[in-house]
Amino acid sequence: MTVTTKEHSKVVLGSRHAIHNFEYADAAARTGAVGLTVDNNFQIARQIDTGTYWILTDYSGPTWLEISTGGAIVWQRTGTVLHPLTTGDTVKAGNGAVGAPTYAFENAITSGLYLASVSPPSLGVVVGGTLEGTWRSTGLEIANNLEIGDDLTFTAGGTIKSTANGDVSVVPNGTGVFMCGTGSPVRLTPTSGEAYFAGDVEMADTLWARGALICENAIRCNDNVEYRFGTSSDSRLDWSTGCTNNCLVWGLGNTSRVLILCDSDDRTTNWLTADYSNPTLRIQSNDGSETEDYSILQWNNIEIGGGKGSYCGLKSVTEEITVAVGQGGFGGGVDSSANLIPGNSRIEQVMSRVTQAPGGGATTIDIGRTNGGNLDEYADDTAVTLGTTTNADDDGDGNTTMPHWQTSADTITIGTNAAVTGSDMKVRIVVFYREYTVPAS
Repeated sequence: MTVTTKEHSKVVLGSRHAIHNFEYADAAARTGAVGLTVDNNFQIARQIDTGTYWILTDYSGPTWLEISTGGAIVWQRTGTVLHPLTTGDTVKAGNGAVGAPTYAFENAITSGLYLASVSPPSLGVVVGGTLEGTWRSTGLEIANNLEIGDDLTFTAGGTIKSTANGDVSVVPNGTGVFMCGTGSPVRLTPTSGEAYFAGDVEMADTLWARGALICENAIRCNDNVEYRFGTSSDSRLDWSTGCTNNCLVWGLGNTSRVLILCDSDDRTTNWLTADYSNPTLRIQSNDGSETEDYSILQWNNIEIGGGKGSYCGLKSVTEEITVAVGQGGFGGGVDSSANLIPGNSRIEQVMSRVTQAPGGGATTIDIGRTNGGNLDEYADDTAVTLGTTTNADDDGDGNTTMPHWQTSADTITIGTNAAVTGSDMKVRIVVFYREYTVPAS
């Protein structure tokens, strides 16, 4: 149907005609219209059943383009034909001609790009009548899946986040999800809640957990990879293949060198730990208020706590004594530099080994306390051959019963049947003893 009107200048306000020249009942009537000529190109028609408006771009088809949904549209005119901008066309910009993008702007909400009238201004992507994404100054929002064929790069830092009450999942379809960083550690930092890993988590370096790390299956580190404890790696635990037989190695920090076993509820107790010179396992009683009730296991010291600060300790002390050339012989014994026989203790055993045989001279040695006993009570006329060993029970003079109580601290003297000649002799002495501490209250 053709609508004819008089000139606009002759029509009063409120009585001017509609913008369209044609009306069609439906799409079939519009696309099957007849009688159109070249003069009708770029005239507008209204489709009654949908209330939409269409512009005639080619009468011979006829070819129509919907213009009724609003938004932005870029046109390219070739001769007398007006069509949407497509790849390869050019548009005139303030700084000259620029190439058209690889997509077309279509003035329809069924698919394509459009400018949304929101704040801040946005470029919307519509597929099948549904808004699938919005690009605005505050970021890119995707309503559904985002497929990336290569890298996603943040040139100035950035965030991948969920603003709705839902999960953010990274689901690989290959060997895994790789996170790489330089300098500072790579972090997954939920604003609140948890980060959940359904499968394996493989770290090339450090795994940081600001809160609880909860695992529903095994936690595993590869060989020679450390579990570190403390902000400065104060303690480290790893499965080492550097030993003759693979083993679990726990390295304690140099501050106190102590590992404490206690009740779970007492973990925050100040145990007043000493600065031990050797790695120490300390087992506390189940009474967290009694900080002095504990047992200790060290390389040369086992202390069994009796309560209220009382202990029975099995300990050891050792020294390698050198008998130099010219020393030894009758009245020429050599004393240990330390008190190898502690006071107020029970001497359990005294043992020795010749670690360096003399070049000549002496052929036998005696070992005994310097002041408190016989000079041959721990070893009596034993050989000076390299590797010779003694213990007081078997090799002493038999006059001192082992173990024996020692009231005052004493050194040990090594005597020989003749002076050492040629080169020095060395003997390793080891003393095992028990030490007792009475209760403090």
